Amino acid sequence: MSTACKKLVNTVERCVDECLEGLVAVNPGLRLVEGHRVVVRADIEDAIASGKVSLISGGGSGHEPAHAGFVGKGMLSGSVAGAVFTSPPPQSILACLRAVAKKNAAGCVMVVTNYTGDRLNFGLALERARHEHINVEMVIVGEDCAVTSSDKTAGKRGLVGTILVLKVGPCHEGNHPLVHAFYPLVHAFHPLQYCFKNLTNLPNRHTYELFLRRTPTD
Repeated sequence: MSTACKKLVNTVERCVDECLEGLVAVNPGLRLVEGHRVVVRADIEDAIASGKVSLISGGGSGHEPAHAGFVGKGMLSGSVAGAVFTSPPPQSILACLRAVAKKNAAGCVMVVTNYTGDRLNFGLALERARHEHINVEMVIVGEDCAVTSSDKTAGKRGLVGTILVLKVGPCHEGNHPLVHAFYPLVHAFHPLQYCFKNLTNLPNRHTYELFLRRTPTD
C-alpha cells in the first residue's frame, strides 16, 4: 500500500536551499549571498548609497513566506534562514549584516523574535559585527499575549505581530540616524499584544457580546 506524498521535497538536507533558490529564480528583485541561506535585495548597493538604514530579520524555515518573502523595497533589506524550525547560525547572520551594512554608514537594525535560539545567535552575530565596526542595533519582538508567566520562565514569543514591525521599520529609514530608526521599532510592538488579545477567546467563553435591536416590521 502506497502512501501519498505530503511535501514536494527532493532531499531533507537541501530543501531549504532549494526553496530559497526557487524564490530568487522567480523574483528578479532578490538575490542569494553565496555560501549562505541569506536573501538580499538585488539593488542593495543602490539602497546603501541612498543613505537609508538597512533592516534585516530571520529565523527558522518552515514559516514561509517569512522571512525571505518579506525582502524588498519598503520592507526588509535582507533575511537569513535557518534549517526547518531552527535558528540560523551566527555566521549566516553575520554574512547578511556584511551584505547590507558593511558599507552602510547609516547602519542596520535587526528585528528578532523572542525565542532563545534567535536571541542567542543574533546576539552573537551582533557582537561580531560590531567588532568589524558595523553599526548595528537589535530589536526583540515579543507580542504573544498567551504567555503571562509571572516568574519570567517563559517570555512572550514573537508571532504574527512581527510583520507589522517589519513594515513600520522602513517608514523610519529614510536619511535618519540609526538611533531614530531604532527606537520607533522598540515601541512599535508594545500595543500589538493588546490588539491581538481581543482577537482570541478562551474555550467556552465569549470574547464580547453584540446587542442588536430588532426593528419592527411593517
